[in-house]
Amino acid sequence: MKDKNIKKQVQDTVTNQVMLVFGASAVLLWGVSLLSKFLDRGNTYGITLTITRILLAASLLTAVVLLVRFFLDQKNGRLRSGAILHAGIFALFFGALSACCGILLYNPITGMRLIYVFLPAVAILFLVFKVYDRQFFTFCVTHGIVAYALYRCYVLPQGGHFRLLGTLLAALICLFVAGLVLSVENRQNIVRKSLLGDEADKSYLLPLYLITLCILTAGFLFGGKVSLVLLLTDVAYMIGAAIYFTVKLI
Repeated sequence: MKDKNIKKQVQDTVTNQVMLVFGASAVLLWGVSLLSKFLDRGNTYGITLTITRILLAASLLTAVVLLVRFFLDQKNGRLRSGAILHAGIFALFFGALSACCGILLYNPITGMRLIYVFLPAVAILFLVFKVYDRQFFTFCVTHGIVAYALYRCYVLPQGGHFRLLGTLLAALICLFVAGLVLSVENRQNIVRKSLLGDEADKSYLLPLYLITLCILTAGFLFGGKVSLVLLLTDVAYMIGAAIYFTVKLI
């Protein structure tokens, strides 16, 4: 009976945290969109630019301090069981705010379109992180980056610097995960456990990321419709993985 109560308390905490993050993402999206509107006006551009820079610096510093506090609390056992609000949740919020401010400062118009995708993605990834196996969370992050790199290969001309940089970044992230799987035999290794959980098997993970690297290479070299087809293939894989891990969770 006690175990059931503990399990229910954990489920309630996760549910409340997920709802809180989704709500905070919606509020943050509204606030950032309001900020971008003032950046788009000539009479308010200067003051809004200054405010955005101050927000970027303050939120980034706050996020780093809160993240360190969260890890220290976790290490020293000061993180209260069942706590909905803690330093880690606040660090996520201020980290997302700093990322949005940085994107707006880089390009207010195109950046706002990216933010409309970025903030919902953060909320969904938080849901995946709290509910699903850790390896599925890593799949979502790595293959989400791969999908974005393939999209850039589709829309950008061949030989462009941004296209090359995005593809290389996605490839390096995939190589890191594949190298981790290959080199770390101990399943209890803290880095491996954090990224892949206890059940990750290199017999299928390593070929998966090698195939992903081949897809990235083909998308970069050929671009156009080839990149689009590969992008749709990657999205189909993520949908299939979501169905698999959802059934496994049930």
